[in-house]
Amino acid sequence: SGEFLLVGLIKTGRDVTPYVHLSDGCLDVFLIRNIGVLGLASISLKVATKQHLTDSDIIHIKARSVEIVPASESDSFNVDGEVAPGRSLGVTVMKRAVPVWCS
Repeated sequence: SGEFLLVGLIKTGRDVTPYVHLSDGCLDVFLIRNIGVLGLASISLKVATKQHLTDSDIIHIKARSVEIVPASESDSFNVDGEVAPGRSLGVTVMKRAVPVWCS
């Protein structure tokens, strides 16, 4: 719970998120504290050099279910490239609901 500049639910990108495991049955939630645009630029540089993994402004949580509640209706989400309106968004892992093969 808190106010965050960026929330990411991630299951890929091993270079940026080495904690992610496709078969662990969890969402990997990354939260970036509300640090402003300059702080976000600083974190972007840290991601490029893999120094972000120990940054205190980045929180990593494994969860089976997540609810994101925007501060106001004017807030919006980017969901896989699509802009979603500022309503609550719930995501739950349904373990083994769909067969997935990875190579």
